[in-house]
Amino acid sequence: MEFNLESSFSQIINALSQIIALENHQRIFHAWRVAVLATEVARKITPEDINQVFYASLLHDVGTVSLDNGIRPQLSLDQQRAHPVIFAHPVKGARIVQEIPGLEQAAEIIMDHHERWDGAGYPHEKRNEDINIGAQCLRIADSYDFCLQDNPRLDYEQSMKQLGEQKNKEFCSSVYEAFSEVLAHNEYCREISRDECLEEAVVELQQSLPRLQCPDKSDVIGITLRVFARVIDAKHLYTSGHSQRVSQYAMLLAEALHLDHDEISRIKWASLLHDAGKVAIPQSILNKPGPLSEEEFALVKRHPETTADIIKYIDVFKNLVPTVRHHHEHFNGRGYPDHLESQQIPYLSRIITVADAFDAMTSPRPYQRMKSIHEALAELEQQKDSQFDGEIINQAKEVFTALTV
Repeated sequence: MEFNLESSFSQIINALSQIIALENHQRIFHAWRVAVLATEVARKITPEDINQVFYASLLHDVGTVSLDNGIRPQLSLDQQRAHPVIFAHPVKGARIVQEIPGLEQAAEIIMDHHERWDGAGYPHEKRNEDINIGAQCLRIADSYDFCLQDNPRLDYEQSMKQLGEQKNKEFCSSVYEAFSEVLAHNEYCREISRDECLEEAVVELQQSLPRLQCPDKSDVIGITLRVFARVIDAKHLYTSGHSQRVSQYAMLLAEALHLDHDEISRIKWASLLHDAGKVAIPQSILNKPGPLSEEEFALVKRHPETTADIIKYIDVFKNLVPTVRHHHEHFNGRGYPDHLESQQIPYLSRIITVADAFDAMTSPRPYQRMKSIHEALAELEQQKDSQFDGEIINQAKEVFTALTV
């Protein structure tokens, strides 16, 4: 599968930042706004680090993905420090991003992005020059956007006055002065709350940055996608490793069905991404031990469309959009979102459907007892030619039975 490494990598990170910010299937553009602002400040303060500041800004809240609402602007510093997930999210985020090739320095920035110049920040209570300067650029952009979210009626002068009260407390004076200069000479940065302009601004900014030094072409996309899958699965209490397992099961089925190398690669990547849209669903629904209400199930059923809407912006994955969109269709036409049936359903989607169901049955779930492999195979057989493609089930019995050997 041919692709431009740097462009694909940037688009995947961009998509991951959108996944982090999903709420009830709506995009929240906080990370994009922070990325635009922080990068422009870094251009003045630490120009050699602007790439790392940009990517750190896009991913700075990756450690909060298990929260339904992330960090709210209304939370005080004391409330943030007292919340175990929020207090730990810089450390968790840094560990996740450190695994992405080429973003080791961005991980350091994420680690420090809630430290304060006066030492009252978290998680390590660093102060002054001990704080990564890129993190200070991120910190002031983060604070400014929270000011806008908390009080959208604030004008430029009022918001700068509010930020000025934190000079040499939350951030150093040189970062504040650089930020003031950016806003004074850049009307767009003053009006950064206009969500409809952000996508174009972020893409243009990405294209203007120096070339990111990515290591070996052969595995950077795969490693990044595995990190992507871990972030997706972190939303749910019960799905740790789910996307990776579905990918492994789907690849085993694809190989047994004699698909070619490119198709196996596509099914591997589509499986890792298939549940991305579930990040938009509240934990109270995903982890509910009893039956879902009609409204709750309607929200769950939107996740394949949400996934498709996000990955369609990744050029190398555009051909995966039908596969992820239709992985909950049923062979008898009673699935969702489009009620496709039989051969109308993409073949790779039908394979992922079986792999997904098998893992759901053989993993702990709050709403059902975990089944043995033999019990799961019996359930798959029972739903052959109704929920599942019978040909794939016949192959699955052989493939999954071998897992017990």
